[in-house]
Amino acid sequence: MEKPQVLILQNELKELHKNMESQHDLMEKKGEIAHKIKKELKKLKTIDMEKKTILNNNLDIICNLESKIVKSPQRIKKELKILSNKIENEKISISKNNEKLKYDTNKYQQLSILNELINTRMNEMKQ
Repeated sequence: MEKPQVLILQNELKELHKNMESQHDLMEKKGEIAHKIKKELKKLKTIDMEKKTILNNNLDIICNLESKIVKSPQRIKKELKILSNKIENEKISISKNNEKLKYDTNKYQQLSILNELINTRMNEMKQ
């Protein structure tokens, strides 16, 4: 009667070990995803700063144009309209990058929570 119980326990241990291995692999994959998200987040922050710099440079150009009123009013209006369109495009681009950043930040937080849950489960399994 002891032999079947030992076999049952051994099978349970094998199942737990398989489950632990799959959870460990999953945790490693999630860690890799989190690392990629961090890299992408850093890249998006850099892009955002570059876009802000470009936007500030465009504002400087507009101020420079205002100081050169010697030009004809139609020409100034045309240049301002072109610059205004460029600024609007940059604003849209920055807005899109901010949305991506929020999405990536949210995903990173969710992955962190999942990673904590996996670590907790791993620790419970070790005990």
